[in-house]
Amino acid sequence: MSVSRVYADVVSNMPPDYADYDSVNITWESPDRYQIVKKVGRGKYSEVFKGIDMQTGEPISIKYLKPVRFKKIKREIKIMQQLTGGPSILPLLSTVMNEETKAPSLITKWVETKDYREFYMNLTDYQLRYYFYKILVGLDYAHSKGIMHRDIKPQNILIDYVTKEVYIIDWGLADYYKPHEKYNVRVSTRNYKGPELLTNDNDYDYSLDIWSLSCMLLGIVFNRTPFFRGKDNFEQLRKIEEVLGSEDLNRYITKYNLKLNKETKCLLGDFEKRPWSDFINRATEKFINDDLFDFLDRTLVYDHNDRLTAKEAMAHKWFDPVRDDVERELEKWRQSAVAKKSDVEPSKKVKLDGCRERLQKQKKEETDLAYLAENEKSVRQLWDQYSNLFVESSQFGSERPISCCRVNGTRLLTGCFGGELRLWDLDSSNMLKSWRAHDDRICSVDWNPCGAGGPLCASSSLDKTAKLWGWKDDAPVLLQTLSGHLGRVTTVKFHPSGGFVGTVSCDCSFRLWDVATGQQLLLQDGHAREVFGLDFQCDGSLAATCDQSGVCRVWDLRTGRCVSTLQGHVKGMLCCCFAPNGFQFATGSDDNTVKIWDLRKQKSIYTVPAHNSVVPDVRFDKTGEFLATCSFDHTVKVWSTRNYKCLRVLEGHDSRVSGIDFMADKVGVVSCSHDKTWKKWSNDCGVMDFQPGRLAAHCAAHKKVRKPVHQPLLVAKGEFARCPQLQQGIPVPSPFSQPCFDGTPSVAPTPGDNVCFDVPRDYIVPPFMHMEDYYIRECLAMPTHAAVGFSPAPPGLRIPCVIPSPPVMPIINPVVYSNNQDIGTSDLQYIPENLFAKTSIFVRSVYTGKVKWFNNKKGYGFIIPDANPDISTDVFVHQTSIKSNGFRFLKEGESVEFDLADGQKGKVAVNVCAPGGLPFSRVLM
Repeated sequence: MSVSRVYADVVSNMPPDYADYDSVNITWESPDRYQIVKKVGRGKYSEVFKGIDMQTGEPISIKYLKPVRFKKIKREIKIMQQLTGGPSILPLLSTVMNEETKAPSLITKWVETKDYREFYMNLTDYQLRYYFYKILVGLDYAHSKGIMHRDIKPQNILIDYVTKEVYIIDWGLADYYKPHEKYNVRVSTRNYKGPELLTNDNDYDYSLDIWSLSCMLLGIVFNRTPFFRGKDNFEQLRKIEEVLGSEDLNRYITKYNLKLNKETKCLLGDFEKRPWSDFINRATEKFINDDLFDFLDRTLVYDHNDRLTAKEAMAHKWFDPVRDDVERELEKWRQSAVAKKSDVEPSKKVKLDGCRERLQKQKKEETDLAYLAENEKSVRQLWDQYSNLFVESSQFGSERPISCCRVNGTRLLTGCFGGELRLWDLDSSNMLKSWRAHDDRICSVDWNPCGAGGPLCASSSLDKTAKLWGWKDDAPVLLQTLSGHLGRVTTVKFHPSGGFVGTVSCDCSFRLWDVATGQQLLLQDGHAREVFGLDFQCDGSLAATCDQSGVCRVWDLRTGRCVSTLQGHVKGMLCCCFAPNGFQFATGSDDNTVKIWDLRKQKSIYTVPAHNSVVPDVRFDKTGEFLATCSFDHTVKVWSTRNYKCLRVLEGHDSRVSGIDFMADKVGVVSCSHDKTWKKWSNDCGVMDFQPGRLAAHCAAHKKVRKPVHQPLLVAKGEFARCPQLQQGIPVPSPFSQPCFDGTPSVAPTPGDNVCFDVPRDYIVPPFMHMEDYYIRECLAMPTHAAVGFSPAPPGLRIPCVIPSPPVMPIINPVVYSNNQDIGTSDLQYIPENLFAKTSIFVRSVYTGKVKWFNNKKGYGFIIPDANPDISTDVFVHQTSIKSNGFRFLKEGESVEFDLADGQKGKVAVNVCAPGGLPFSRVLM
């Protein structure tokens, strides 16, 4: 048993509640006053952010405390409150807690510092002694209050290189010293642990901080940080023994009758004490002197009762050159602190009262405006000046912020911070149902694409579960609870087949579940950090997950293996979404950007500087022509996927926008926010037209032609004709995937754009079916650029049906070549723009599933086969005469040569209209 030589009776001489942190009364303030700027660090029990005090404009530090025993949080806060105002102690400015998430944070002063490895190496010998003297001043002050830090290391010492102030931070492991009390030895960082911790000596005291500080000094003066580098606690003691020798260690163990672990005993040996001169490094010779060696000999001692105390260390001769200078500065600091306290106290109360009044007034104004937006239709037009759009419908009144939303037809499902799910009617904006789904905040929701007879929707939560919901007797019914994740379930997503559901979690795993039984089918824990994003490819064969380390992984669901790992974001990813084409997808990140990835090239092809804050959600529309993003900067943006230019900025939310989705029945956007509202965006005609202009429909005449003779099919020649899969390394679609295209025409391209498609071979290869007479749609006025017009069909001519259903190969999105510049999705060369009308096959139709060439007096064209003779179909007609040397249907791997109007030679590889009505022509030169 041993007792500290200094400050042993501090706590016992204080009132009983001095060290009673269980009964401490903490005043939690609202975090609304502070705004996060960036993340600057993380530890085992906390994460640290740089922030701004919105009232004063001063930078501050925000330390978010991870979920631990609340007793530990109370101890840290009480100790910081007692030490605030002391020398070399980082002051605690405020304690805040989010009302919804109950997440506590500590607000402290911001310190402009540099990386300690770079900073200490550039110091002079005088500066090193100066800063370490100030550290000892702070430690002696804490010890005089009866407090041990127990985690001194370079990361917990901040030095302001501008003001030369020193601050000791992170008091999370600190505790009060009471003589003869047994303390936990599982404290401090391994490479800075004292021998008392490594030998299971529970009866330690303030001298533990002196050992850790001297270890920190060793690493600096010998350019070896950390100096004692043990792989674990057992080897750590051996590393110390190799330098300080075995004789003093054995004497220390015998004196206090310590019992070592078996692993530690096996590693210990018989070593002589080595002189400090053995470790001199040329880079740090400026620090070396006899006084330094003597200081190390007196502080790095096995027996903690024989070490110098903080006060004795300050009196050591190594600090003689700086002691007077530092003491003069401290005296000035003490005098200014007393003067400031007497001046600030009277005005502090008045200032705080004024701040509270302003906050209450601001909250009342925000509430009034929100109710006006709900009840006054004229308020909608206010948003038009910002975005050329207005809020068609805004629902206000949720008791908690809305964290996520998803659209299914005319229904909207929203999840709230309080664990409630709410079902809304998009047409009337009325709430249909509300029920308590989880015990904590809901992170994500999703609709089942095949919900008939099974689960209707799914939800995930901070309570580490995901739930599948059905509908019975006009009420929600819980069908399955998916339990197994060790952390919060951040995203839940139904597989396109409707038979499976995927979840990702903060436990770094991705899991696939059987919808019918709730059984876990697949577990992948290949991520290094928390996983936030999940989406399935439209054919169901691939899944993409992304995490907070900035890594996105693509999984083959048939084998369960990762087939692609993509990195590129500066910070962590929060969401991902596959495009309808199946080989591109988008990710949103903490770095305020959105990246577009191409699985064929295995890299990012676009980086969109989308917002001024983090991007929690991204969504493609069903045609793949538009991308919607939302952000914590309170905005929603809509982008064109042709050139990724921002088409609309939707402003109107008063807080963070947490979710976004496209409307299903018309082109519009639904967003939800932490301002407790969701909004439906559209323009005055009820359809959101994202195009800068409109195209006039081309005139068309219709007549009949005879049934073509059955011949071998035209096979597409190009990158998709060489291989039945999208690209080498991307798996073939799964057998349980289902087509989802409904034949709805997409929006026409912008005039002047040369629109080109990559079309999978499956759209050309299916067997041709004999047909009756077909209608021909003939273009009377051929445009000079790639374009398409939608003209109403004459009586008796209906839009062709998809018979049979389209193949399971995903629909490939249009790729735009602005001024014929390849953006990186094809290796083919395209003809100049001025020759486009002369050489390309101009295609006009609503849908093409299978095609066949034909030849008549007007030129070459395509026929859409149809199994139903009563349904007329369109024919694509080429209006320009082509001098062909005899035309025949192509075999696989072949192409046809023809003479261009100006005598050039060309090859037609494939000409077809992809679903949605957008044409393209691929010509190999």
